Amino acid sequence: MRKIDAKLGLTIAAAAVFVSAGAATGVATRLWYSGAEPETPGGVLIAQSSESTAGGITLRALSATFSGTETVLNFRATDEAGNLIDLVVPDGAFTGDGFRPIPPQGFQRFDDGSFIVELPPVIHPGSVVVEFGEVRVHEGRDRVAGRWTLPLVGPSETEFGDVMRVEELQVGTVDVEGEKVTLTGRRSTSRTIIEYDPPLTLRELALPTITVDGKTLLSLGSRTGPSTVGVAFPGTAFGRPVTVFLGPFATPGEPPDAMVLAVGDALDDAAKGTDVALTASQVISGPSGLVLAVNSHEEDLGMSIGRSSDPRPSGRVDVLEFTLRGNWHPTDPIVTETTILADPKTTTPALYDAHGRQLFRIHAVINYSKDWKGNIGEGQTRVAFWLQDDIDVARMTVVLGPPSRVLNGPWSVTLDAP
Repeated sequence: MRKIDAKLGLTIAAAAVFVSAGAATGVATRLWYSGAEPETPGGVLIAQSSESTAGGITLRALSATFSGTETVLNFRATDEAGNLIDLVVPDGAFTGDGFRPIPPQGFQRFDDGSFIVELPPVIHPGSVVVEFGEVRVHEGRDRVAGRWTLPLVGPSETEFGDVMRVEELQVGTVDVEGEKVTLTGRRSTSRTIIEYDPPLTLRELALPTITVDGKTLLSLGSRTGPSTVGVAFPGTAFGRPVTVFLGPFATPGEPPDAMVLAVGDALDDAAKGTDVALTASQVISGPSGLVLAVNSHEEDLGMSIGRSSDPRPSGRVDVLEFTLRGNWHPTDPIVTETTILADPKTTTPALYDAHGRQLFRIHAVINYSKDWKGNIGEGQTRVAFWLQDDIDVARMTVVLGPPSRVLNGPWSVTLDAP
């Protein structure tokens, strides 16, 4: 199970939509929860009291929620002194007795020190057993092997059929900018789940909403696979149609000309760590007004990027950051026999020094604006590059690539009940 990573995916805030792209790309697993404390998502909630100790770590089950789409276990972890500890349950660590044979779907920590792990639905009433063969501590860096066995009290035989009921919605399709999007759905006593393959040529900027019986429901969260997106909503009444609203999306625009900037002169005018705007004379060639500010500072990258097998930066490094008008998503990597998959040096936005040496892009944060009606529009992008000692900042060339053009939509389709 992959811990939720804020740098992979998209969240919506009150005033803006934010997308953060790290130096590498990947597939994010995101649970259906967004609060600081675990919530009851529906289904049947049963208090639990089992505990198991291995490797000096005790796991204690607090509660479990059962439905036909998932089992959500809430538990705490303590050390030998009884202190709460932070840990991660990695992929492949779960085995169990009494569950459907599908992998767990996610893991999350809450502010109260407890965790939830989303497990498969159970297959029979009564007791089931959860077993973990490994946990990771110290921000997931250190592996602790063991055998933590947690018997759980499941739904009773009399309530099992009602609790585990699942209804499959009829398939629907909708045309989005010339691309056919197929949607499927199912509902249980806890959730309404919509799955679809987003348009290949578009970037999804916000999760869908649904309307059931005239009531609009926002998503509880999403789970993204290699191609399919699954979005969960609160449980809805069995037998009722579900209307799904997709959008907004972003489509690539025409890339502007490269810019040559007198970055060194601009940095001379500002203290380290301060945003400084470029003057007209410091834009030597290319469009003006796209680079709003530059900033030189230090960042502690820890080991999140650096690896012993490649030259990526780690630890405390000097960073050159640009604030750009508009939304500039890192483009797909150019993959050859000599490049690293998702290596930022093979994508735009790209930066070159006065001698044509390309800087390593560390991260990009893309902010979309959002008005009071909920329409998403152009925002700003902050993109940071590794500023090594031998980089000449006197004149730097910026290649942005294609901008992001927003398509608000929405596009809707109704999934009928069987």
